[in-house]
Amino acid sequence: MRKAIHKILLIVIPSRWRMPQRGGDPPVVPIAASAKVAPAIRHPPRLLSLATATREYARRLDAGTLTTARDADLARLFEAMGPEIWAWAYARRLTGQRPWRARPDIDERVERAIVGHEMLCDVDTWERALKRLDAEVERARLHRTRIPDPLAVPDAIRAVIEERRRSALERVERRRRRADDGSGSLPVPEEAVAHVPFPAKAK
Repeated sequence: MRKAIHKILLIVIPSRWRMPQRGGDPPVVPIAASAKVAPAIRHPPRLLSLATATREYARRLDAGTLTTARDADLARLFEAMGPEIWAWAYARRLTGQRPWRARPDIDERVERAIVGHEMLCDVDTWERALKRLDAEVERARLHRTRIPDPLAVPDAIRAVIEERRRSALERVERRRRRADDGSGSLPVPEEAVAHVPFPAKAK
């Protein structure tokens, strides 16, 4: 009889009013009273796709807002494009060419391989960009204005340019040796003209 009454009381009496059970069990605390609100989690900005970054770069360049953009906005473009494509875009800008844009419907790995081959084959653009940058640096120093950013030439392109300069100087030396009297001055090929040392690579 007592056991039956005890079962009825357990059903009727709410759990928060029950007395502790034998053995020292603590009273049940409502979940709402003990729960803590979790702090809001801030996720980092999502990495842009290569197509989106190159399209945004071209849009800002056309609008004339690329050089005045916030560092945070440029950092997102740089992160998505990578240092080599970023330098390639700068080289094309220095030489008055349209910026390269990745196609949105092509795998990024394919697009990066294509542009990598393109920038490796187009050494003339890199050389012209370096000469243009040299002239702009001298002009900025003369007028005491802001010095342009350096052009971080990728290692593979740097090696090709240096080899071309070395070969041009060797051709000049061979011509001088073949000269009959050795007194005449021979023209130096343009690619053999010394430029300002290569800047450090972008990090």
